[in-house]
Amino acid sequence: MTLNKIVLKNNTPECVLLSPEEYSKLIEDAEDARDLLLANERLSNNYKDKLISQEDFEKT
Repeated sequence: MTLNKIVLKNNTPECVLLSPEEYSKLIEDAEDARDLLLANERLSNNYKDKLISQEDFEKT
């Protein structure tokens, strides 16, 4: 059970306090989302004429 706290200033949320584990999970999720976005972007911009075979790749 995570006990996150919202800190108010003049009855307006100012910040959120959370556990280091929860913070790490949020950071990992954000990084995973960025990686997925980049992978999808690269797949959509896949230029067939620039691809090489695995065999050619391994020769270099």
